[in-house]
Amino acid sequence: MRPPEALYEITNVELCFIDFVVVGFLPAPAERARWSAAEAIAYWVKGVPLLWAEWLGAGALEGEIEQAGIVLGEAIGADQVLAWGRLSPEGPMEPLPGSDLRLPGFRWRVGLDGDLGTSPPGRLAVFKGRRWYGIEFDSATVRQAFPRLATVRAAVKPARKPPGPPPETTNRVANEIKNDIRVGSFTMRGGHLFDGERRAKQDTLTTRYKCGVSTLLDALGIVLSELSELETPTNSDKK
Repeated sequence: MRPPEALYEITNVELCFIDFVVVGFLPAPAERARWSAAEAIAYWVKGVPLLWAEWLGAGALEGEIEQAGIVLGEAIGADQVLAWGRLSPEGPMEPLPGSDLRLPGFRWRVGLDGDLGTSPPGRLAVFKGRRWYGIEFDSATVRQAFPRLATVRAAVKPARKPPGPPPETTNRVANEIKNDIRVGSFTMRGGHLFDGERRAKQDTLTTRYKCGVSTLLDALGIVLSELSELETPTNSDKK
């Protein structure tokens, strides 16, 4: 893929499912009163509250996930956001008071699983107070404290919007990809095609579908936009 008037070619481009949501190519998740810790972290990092299994950190810079957990811990301690949690892994959900995170000498971090830890992690070993698990957040107060979604949507523009239907070759490749997903040759996770547990290589895909990189990326974009219509076979279907 060569940008206009550029003397170089861009290769190994990765499509991130969450970025398609950010720019409006895919619908945003339905509004909910509470978010899991993973959803709140995704919102802080990318501007969209998605579960970890739906984006797997794709497109996040190194350290952003950990920093998001630290920022959310600080926001609880500063009473900027409302949160709930459990005082034992199997206990009932209770309001999490910010005062529990205002202890001198401790910097708190909310993990993707919602468990409260420290930064650095080793500090938790000397902590003698109440520990919180499975933390959830009030989505309205998170949005109010970190109004990132509108900013991200305004800043990230689609690279281009085709004036009409996709070219015949792109449609062919998209249909072949969807067929391969239906019969179990590939699965799609986090916006990427997987061959078993390994992500399919770009050069392997361009050879398989007899197309260039830009056509492959356009075809994958079509498949992502129709993701909800695809039926990936289960193990029982393959027998």
